[in-house]
Amino acid sequence: MSGNIRITLLDSREELGHGGGPNSGLLVAGLVMAMLGVVCVFRPIGTMTFATYLAAGGFLLVGITMLVAYIRTRNTLFAQDTASLWSCLLVLLVGVALIAHPLIGIKLVAAVTAVALVVSGIFQILIGLQLGLLESRIGTASGIVGLLMIIIGIITFVKPEWITIMGGIFAIAYGVLLIISSLPQEERMNGSWH
Repeated sequence: MSGNIRITLLDSREELGHGGGPNSGLLVAGLVMAMLGVVCVFRPIGTMTFATYLAAGGFLLVGITMLVAYIRTRNTLFAQDTASLWSCLLVLLVGVALIAHPLIGIKLVAAVTAVALVVSGIFQILIGLQLGLLESRIGTASGIVGLLMIIIGIITFVKPEWITIMGGIFAIAYGVLLIISSLPQEERMNGSWH
């Protein structure tokens, strides 16, 4: 026995997208995001109706689950207080309200989404600055996506009925950013994409 320990170094550049070909996970995510964006832009009413009813179903499912949990633990050591019953009823009421009046849900989602887009856009621009906003393509793309997020957020706040189209435009732009990010890093950083 010689006492030497054999060490094998593994090359993880392919998994991280830093060599060879593109990072397939980011590439697929970018393509899916861009395709969903196209669907949102060209089928906004159908997409928003589907999303509203999907959210309503989620609220109803959670509300029913909470109600069953409340009823099952009612006279046990794990009994819940009446506040959990009221929160369960509130969740069920939101689900029913979304089914009965989907426009309420759309306006609420639009307002929350608008604020989130503006804040996220600011952070995206800051990321672009750190990556070299004008020096690298990834930095420039990040800055453009951030600016687009802020503009879409403002438009969505002013015109909530446009949320699906604005969301679709954002999804397309972010999908393109993910596709660019999937390229091997050496090629992204020196700007020579072959």
